[in-house]
Amino acid sequence: VESGLMWHEYGRLTANKLRTPLSIAFSFVATHNHFVLDRGGKVFNRSSPVIKLPESAGEDAHFGLLGLLNSSIACFWLQQVCHNKGGPGGGSSKDEKWHDFFEHDASKVKKFPVVEGQPVDIAKTLDQLARERNKLLPPSLFSRQIPTALEIADARARAGELLEQMISWQEELDWFVYYLYGLTETPL
Repeated sequence: VESGLMWHEYGRLTANKLRTPLSIAFSFVATHNHFVLDRGGKVFNRSSPVIKLPESAGEDAHFGLLGLLNSSIACFWLQQVCHNKGGPGGGSSKDEKWHDFFEHDASKVKKFPVVEGQPVDIAKTLDQLARERNKLLPPSLFSRQIPTALEIADARARAGELLEQMISWQEELDWFVYYLYGLTETPL
């Protein structure tokens, strides 16, 4: 209405949304919080909304928010405020509660209480480990060349080591975020 277009006419593309390639994408329906940094070149729809920070926000601001949103505190908070869609069998599912799916709509995610301090370095470390691990997984490994059995075994072992490191860093992230929200006296 504001632009003078009829309901059947095309809208317009808001170019300022595209000025910075960085976005934080997340799953609209998921069992847990899965926020990822997109460095550009992708298209998202309703099933994968995005968070766009101001154009002036750099990579550190994105990593800081990403660390908070991927913490166990954010998971707990989102499960308190987002619609519980039930387990794999739907709302009446008798499955275990950890297996329930939640609708992470943008209006609720926007209300997540963000604290001043943010786990930028930990989030960067997790991102680096995940990118390194991704290079060792079959889709990436086989896209470069056909690896030998020994190369596959080495990649699998290294990917397992990286996953263990990622689990450890996720624990560090959670304890640091507990500290930021005042739940512990030290970041451990």
